[in-house]
Amino acid sequence: MNIGPQHGERVYIIDATNKIHQLYHAVPIANTMAMTGDQPLNAVIGWVRVLRRLYKDGVRYIVPVFDGDGDGWRSELFPAYKSGRKPADPELVSQWPLVHELTRALQLPMVREPNIEADDLVAAYVEAASERGLEVVVVSNDKDLMQLVRGEVGPGSARQLVDRDLVGPAEVRAKFGVGPERLGDLLALMGDKSDAIPGVPGIGKAKARQLLDQHGDLATMLADWAFIQPSRVGDLIHRHEKNIRLWRRLVALEADTPLPIPLHELAPWKPSKAALDEFFSRFGFPRWEAAVNRYDER
Repeated sequence: MNIGPQHGERVYIIDATNKIHQLYHAVPIANTMAMTGDQPLNAVIGWVRVLRRLYKDGVRYIVPVFDGDGDGWRSELFPAYKSGRKPADPELVSQWPLVHELTRALQLPMVREPNIEADDLVAAYVEAASERGLEVVVVSNDKDLMQLVRGEVGPGSARQLVDRDLVGPAEVRAKFGVGPERLGDLLALMGDKSDAIPGVPGIGKAKARQLLDQHGDLATMLADWAFIQPSRVGDLIHRHEKNIRLWRRLVALEADTPLPIPLHELAPWKPSKAALDEFFSRFGFPRWEAAVNRYDER
């Protein structure tokens, strides 16, 4: 019976939807096609390379988290949410079932729930892992997840791995001018183009940061709008108060989302070479390394 990672152990929580999109655009399709047929495998091969790197680095507890099918609660609250994004390329769409299949074949816990975004499940796992006294690393380049960063190192801490850089509270402050606990307030004011959240007209990152510096947090600022100087800025904030509260709700992460797989059920990951070989043999490769090593990693 599994007892899961224990106090002080490290767990990697992968924002897999984000990572697969990143890999699809980073790994060239041309030299990562199936040897039989015309199936692109660049995102799949990139996924294996990421997992191999983590295994070589000694990572044993890994939780890949995927977006669920269907629209979530954010789209219901704000129909324009993520409306500016282009439809996914067919070459990427064709690889999602393969990514899911390979993740399961490698006996990794594939976390995915209908109508729930990966961000909320990642937040729930970070919260549960921190309470358990684990050291958490979130693998994602999504700035929204930087709200989860806490502590520096050791039990109860959470950092974010962006490409190959570890981001802690100091790095969040250096990038945004506010700590992780105020990042959601900042995004509500300045907006987030990637999610089609408009923000307050004329309020960019610098002005939003200044307002939060002066008033402490968004709730206090909204309550004290009449004292904001210059008064035209206070009037602007007051006029958009309803929308600001909505946007703050949208950028918040639902850390109370139920965990599909409890932490105590996690087992140390032991990848199977046989499973990898069998998977890639379907695409004409004699062994998995023949597929994964076909391009030079930059």
